Amino acid sequence: MAGFAKLDEFLTPDYHPDIWYDLDLFHATDLLESLDTTGWEQLFVILPLRSNRWQERLAEAAYGFNDPRVLRLFRQLLQSSDINVALAAVAGLEAMADLGTPEPAMRARVEGLLTEAPPGYGPMLNSLLARL
Repeated sequence: MAGFAKLDEFLTPDYHPDIWYDLDLFHATDLLESLDTTGWEQLFVILPLRSNRWQERLAEAAYGFNDPRVLRLFRQLLQSSDINVALAAVAGLEAMADLGTPEPAMRARVEGLLTEAPPGYGPMLNSLLARL
């Protein structure tokens, strides 16, 4: 099993948070980093079909990447109706050096998250809004 299939399989199980953040997140990041063009194409096709938790883990694994494909990924995940997926995308976008040309929908979604997000997310959301 190679490329995307390996990443897909790895992100599917439910992980205990301690295991995910201490060990498995780093392996998922390595798997994502190793994707070739075909793997990225498969990821974007399958992404809407995966669970919210799978999408959230993917966003966490992509955190810190500065790659146009990851920017596309975060833009797509930002539109999720699941607050945890959207906030994971915000964190990833906030960490990116280059946000490209922001789309109006991005700004609108981040503004909407200001009222939806739990307390404590305001500074991160406002910081991203200042860059959009």
